Amino acid sequence: MAKRNLQLEKDLEENIFMFTETGARTCTTTLVTGGDKKKCGQIYEQIHHKKSPPGQTGSDDSWFLKKPERVFASSLFLIIMEEVEKHIKPRNKAFIHAYWLFWKMMGSPSVDEQKSLPLNSDRANFLVSNNKNSEELNMKKHRLYSCSSCSVKFLKSNFEAKTKCPICE
Repeated sequence: MAKRNLQLEKDLEENIFMFTETGARTCTTTLVTGGDKKKCGQIYEQIHHKKSPPGQTGSDDSWFLKKPERVFASSLFLIIMEEVEKHIKPRNKAFIHAYWLFWKMMGSPSVDEQKSLPLNSDRANFLVSNNKNSEELNMKKHRLYSCSSCSVKFLKSNFEAKTKCPICE
């Protein structure tokens, strides 16, 4: 039993480090990993050499659809998430790995360069969290659709009638 608890602690710390490396704020890391807020804050400071910034997480569903770069970044992230979830459980661990891969694909920007990211860890968590609870009811607010012109998968609201991605429109 003690060996199993030690492994769980090691996995938790690995998840905290991995997610914090991407620039995830302490509040988001605590929420996603279930780790201790103080420990998450210490790890943030250790990696980024400064305190985690305060602030609120996004709460606007339409934010993801307001600019084409957000649509495509969110779509890319969700495609990565779908694939990672096939191989990694539980969902929060899959999310951390998916966001880490997305962050790497975006060039691994430092915390100071994060403003240039079209989708940061807070927004990615909001996007995934916002969709997970209604998944069984098939009532997600956003979903990946295939463009009727080019067949690329893109994010759109379930309440929109458009069938073309932002590039083909």
